[in-house]
Amino acid sequence: MTAKPLLTRMAVLLSLMLGTGCTHMSSEKVTDQNDQVLNTQKTLIISFINKGLPSLALKEIRPLIKKHSKDADLRNLMGLIQLALKNPSKATEAFVDAINLDDQIPYILNLSSAHIEAGKYQAALKVLSKLKKHSEFEDYRHPERVYHNLGLATERLGQSKKSEGFYRQALKYNPNFYISMMRLASLYQNRQAYKKAKQLFSKAIQVCPTCFDPVNGLSSNFIAQGKPRIAIKVLQKYLASKEASEQDKKRALKAMTLAKRYQSSQKRR
Repeated sequence: MTAKPLLTRMAVLLSLMLGTGCTHMSSEKVTDQNDQVLNTQKTLIISFINKGLPSLALKEIRPLIKKHSKDADLRNLMGLIQLALKNPSKATEAFVDAINLDDQIPYILNLSSAHIEAGKYQAALKVLSKLKKHSEFEDYRHPERVYHNLGLATERLGQSKKSEGFYRQALKYNPNFYISMMRLASLYQNRQAYKKAKQLFSKAIQVCPTCFDPVNGLSSNFIAQGKPRIAIKVLQKYLASKEASEQDKKRALKAMTLAKRYQSSQKRR
């Protein structure tokens, strides 16, 4: 993994389902042509979302939804756009529309994400509980995503023991699942279980070497243990990376300043 994914930036798990819907036409050849054009338009919309341009994605999708009112994928994409625009209530409406058209697990998972973003954690848990009983859940290729959202909802409710179990379950299905790794590391850090947190932050760095958040978590871990010298070394190594973004390097420099101040205050004692 070389770049921080959209999922991580948005702090909730989003699933993209592309190419599963179709427009029924009288001619099979025409249908194929229309499907190809529509899928190209969907790909463009996803590109706008991933580039952090949800307003352009919204402009592109509106006429498509009017033209293809029964396309569940478009409703799902509208939900993702609304989440990117920080509008979880509209996202909820779009995901419900998608589910009503096609009861697919990724759409249901996205609905739980919209509830979490809206602060409706019990509603998210209710949706996720039903999702686990879905007829196709046993065959779903990404169960870690479901358990991550269960962890996130219970964590927001202050149920840290339950959320720990869900994050651990997510990592059981996918040991390199970055966002669950980070959430679990943060839980351990808050409990002052520094050894466990350190292991997870270190692994997260291996999974995403260009991501600053696990580096920040690891350096904070060492500072919390009264080891600013090691924290500074962690940050220096990150700053020497050629692949890290300029924005993240600025964040690393700020963290470095704080670490050095702490180191200086230790020496004055």
